[in-house]
Amino acid sequence: MTPSSILFLLVGFVALILGADLAVRAAVAAARRLGVSTLVIGLTLVALGTSAPEFVVALIAVMHGSSDIVMGNVIGSNIANIGLILGVAALLAPLVVVPSLLRREGPFLIVITGLWFLLTLDLVFGREDALIYLGVLVVGGVLYVRAARAEIEASSSTEDEGDPWSTLKIGVVLVLGIAILVGGGELLVGAAIDIARDLGVSERVIGLTIVALGTSLPELATSVMAAIRGHADLSIGNVIGSNIMNLLIILGVSGMLLPLDVAERFQSVDVPLSLFLAVLVLILARRGRLGRLSGAIFLSIYLGYMVLTALGG
Repeated sequence: MTPSSILFLLVGFVALILGADLAVRAAVAAARRLGVSTLVIGLTLVALGTSAPEFVVALIAVMHGSSDIVMGNVIGSNIANIGLILGVAALLAPLVVVPSLLRREGPFLIVITGLWFLLTLDLVFGREDALIYLGVLVVGGVLYVRAARAEIEASSSTEDEGDPWSTLKIGVVLVLGIAILVGGGELLVGAAIDIARDLGVSERVIGLTIVALGTSLPELATSVMAAIRGHADLSIGNVIGSNIMNLLIILGVSGMLLPLDVAERFQSVDVPLSLFLAVLVLILARRGRLGRLSGAIFLSIYLGYMVLTALGG
C-alpha cells in the first residue's frame, strides 16, 4: 500500500461528497422546475450519471477480454447498491417509498434480473442476449418517458418552490456534480485495485468486491446525501435506476462488443442474491417505508456476502 494510493483514496472520498451534494441540489431543483418528482430524476439523470464509473470499468474490462471483471462489476455493484447503499441510507434516515416504486420500477428490476439469470443458463452472455437487453432498454425507456410526461401534465405548474434555479444553472451544476462524482469514483477504484493486486486477490473477487464497491461509491455518496437532505425518493430512485441501467446498458453494450463467459458462481450465488435483494426491497417497503431495521437487514446481508466472497476466493 503506497502513500499515493492512500492520497487518491482521500481525494476521491472528498470528491464524492462534494459531487454528491451538487448532484442532489441540481436534481431537486430540476424536479421542481419540470414539475416531476425527484424519484423520476433519481431514476434517470442521477442514476445514469452515477452509473458512469461502472460503464467505464466495463468498457476497459471488455478491451482486456476480462469477462469476470465485467460481470463482477455489474452484479457486485447491484448487490452493493441495495445491500450497502440502501442499508446505510435507511439507517441514517427512514426512507419513505412512493407507490410507483412498488408497482413499476421495483418489479421491472426484478424482471430484468431474472431475465439475466435465464439468458445465461448456458454460462454465456452473447450478442443475442445483449440485443434482447438493449431491446428491453428501448421499449422500457419509451414507456417510462410517456409516464414521466403524463406526470408533468398532471402536475401543477408551480415552478420555483423556494429554489428558483435557472435551467442553465441546473444543467451546469448537475453535470459538474456528476463529473466530480465520476472522477472521485475513478480515483478510488484505481487505488483500490492497486491495493488488491498487492494483496494477491483473484480477478473475480476484485470485480465483485473492490471494483464493485468502488464504482458504487458515487451512488452511495448521492443516496446518503439525499437521505440526509430529506429526499428519500431521490435516494431510492438513484439505487433502483442505477441497478436497471447497470444491467440493461452496461451488460447490453458489453455483450454486444464481446460475448461474455459467465462463471458458474455468478449463476449459483451472485445473481440469485441480487434477485433476492430486489425482491426483499419490495417486501420490506410494502408499508411505504424502509426503516432502520430494514437498513440493518440490508447491511448485514451485504457484509456477510463480502466476507463469504473474500473467503471463498
